[in-house]
Amino acid sequence: MQIGIIQKVNEHHEPILQCTKEVTQLYCNRHNYTYIIDTAEWDKSRNPRWIKYPALHRAMQNHPEIDWFMWLDADILIMNHDITLDPFVNTDKDFVSETFILPKTYKIEDIQGEVILTWCKGQVVPWPSIHAGCMLFRNCEWAQSFIHELYADHKFWRPDLSGLTESDELAITIYLMHYPGYKEHTKFVPLGSFLTTNERKYFPEGVRIYKDGDFMVHIAAYPVHTRVKILEEYKQRFYNATT
Repeated sequence: MQIGIIQKVNEHHEPILQCTKEVTQLYCNRHNYTYIIDTAEWDKSRNPRWIKYPALHRAMQNHPEIDWFMWLDADILIMNHDITLDPFVNTDKDFVSETFILPKTYKIEDIQGEVILTWCKGQVVPWPSIHAGCMLFRNCEWAQSFIHELYADHKFWRPDLSGLTESDELAITIYLMHYPGYKEHTKFVPLGSFLTTNERKYFPEGVRIYKDGDFMVHIAAYPVHTRVKILEEYKQRFYNATT
């Protein structure tokens, strides 16, 4: 089975990719995975979080020999290279993702194809979500169609939705929860299978703090220079453990 890891960043986040890509390449080399950094132009009218979907679609069409693709945010560092992706893709499903509950001050519903965003003043609403920073797609017609439909769905171009920090994660969740034919293709893996972080500042309860032996660490939401600094510290920690 052939597996690829794909990444793409905008110009603002290029320093993060420069920091982490060496370790990602080492991981791919060890397990004979294909490593792709997409450099095509992207639609700058869209929230940069959506940059991943055209990149994934291109990779699938350009590399039919690859059976599965993992999207990996550039601010994720693979720390434990003994862990392979094989157990995650050993499934008859076509999409693999972690899921968790986000505490939010709004709720989103799909009512007859119309996405309704309601702000809940003074109230925190639990919202089931997936982690789009690290997810796996089988290279198949269904996954290509899902990615294309998701990116092209104009409901999620609305400023009130596209401006949300987790806009693409909410869109995927809407598809899985409300539209037939999507959840059935999805394998949910336990929280922590991919995602751990350095501190819980930007993540909800339930997301574990990184400890030695964990697969990956995600340094999200900080300013770029801060993320690079923290990632460099974890990269040195990785090299110290492997030499």
